[in-house]
Amino acid sequence: MRKFTLIPVFSLLMLFSTGMLIAQTTIVKGTIEYHDDWGISDARLYLIDVNTNAIIDSTIADSLGNYVFDTVTQGAYVVVSETDLTSGGVDLADALRIIYHLSPGVNLPLDSLEYLAADVNGDDTVTFVDAYTILMYWASQVGYGNKFNFTVGDWVFDAGFDKDTFYITQTNDTVIYGISGSSTGDVNGSYTPEQNPSPDIIISPGQLMRISAQGIVDIPLRFDCPMMAGAAGLIFNYSPQILEIHDITSPHQGLFHEVVGDKIYVIWFNENGTPLLASSAELFITIHAKLKPGFTRRSINIGIDPGSHIVDPYGKLINKPVIRIPVIEIEDNDPLLGNVFPNPASSDCQVSLAIPFAGGLSMGIYDMRGVLVKTIMDQHHMEAGYNDVTISVDDLEEGMYMLKATFKGDIIIEQNTKLLIKR
Repeated sequence: MRKFTLIPVFSLLMLFSTGMLIAQTTIVKGTIEYHDDWGISDARLYLIDVNTNAIIDSTIADSLGNYVFDTVTQGAYVVVSETDLTSGGVDLADALRIIYHLSPGVNLPLDSLEYLAADVNGDDTVTFVDAYTILMYWASQVGYGNKFNFTVGDWVFDAGFDKDTFYITQTNDTVIYGISGSSTGDVNGSYTPEQNPSPDIIISPGQLMRISAQGIVDIPLRFDCPMMAGAAGLIFNYSPQILEIHDITSPHQGLFHEVVGDKIYVIWFNENGTPLLASSAELFITIHAKLKPGFTRRSINIGIDPGSHIVDPYGKLINKPVIRIPVIEIEDNDPLLGNVFPNPASSDCQVSLAIPFAGGLSMGIYDMRGVLVKTIMDQHHMEAGYNDVTISVDDLEEGMYMLKATFKGDIIIEQNTKLLIKR
């Protein structure tokens, strides 16, 4: 969406020569920059007569953001800017800068363009509502909630003049400095169109965790490098087909989280202005989950979405922070055969089964020499879950036997247990 912003008035005055009033023409030129960082290429600028509100001239900035109005005559003018450039760079760092700007113990200053970029609601003041709006805007851009646009549009522009009037003498070029623009909400000016505005987060493999297929798992995610953190916006990927998440906890206050589909959204703000001095292996959050029946993999992978970022106490993105995520393997010796009851058995008995995922189950009774004496089932299809199977042993003589089960699915599980027949 295009954004028009008035840049303060400057006047081009007539010159006196030999007692006569002579209208002179001159060149008005300058540079339009993104937070005084890089030139906003292809920005369109309009020269507007203040008295008639008519567009006198227009020009397009070059690749460095330089612009020129070739022939400007006597009059009073304003310059209006617009761009079709895609906006970006909005993240939790911007919301944190607003919070620190408003916090009495911090009072982080904002320059005129930063203030314009922070006023996302367009009410000419910066409040905590703007910080919250930026937070929700970022969340919507990364997939949480419905996407929306800022009230004031995608772009804001600021001239930053020390004075409004420019005096032209003879035919000297008039150079207008300080025209700058920003994506709305990008208070810290982190946006670079050619690059991902969020520095990559590096995943460090943590300790190996071996868990039972029927177990509860607590997955610790840690900072793995020393840093000072003020906020974090993290989106973790996981497989909801494998994990059922019960809760997410943190030793740090100010944590918000929500699970949506296959993503875990974690937002953390240190609102009191005191930075978190994170050391290596600093616990950030713990995911409390349970494995679901029916999983078809022997490991659990948790990843991080692009757009995730960690912010320092000054509202700047931390470059390449490291998060340690454990390597989680599901043990191959997951319990398949449970209790046999009664044992000893005289006629019928029941065996409990824990089927980790869909597959074929074979079960038989063997004598102590390893000879099959009774087939109970042969590659019978079983769905994931817990089952009880009734076994008749009326046709078997008294003695000690082995009940053997073989399950074939994503992996092969073989287990056996002793069965005593006594009458």
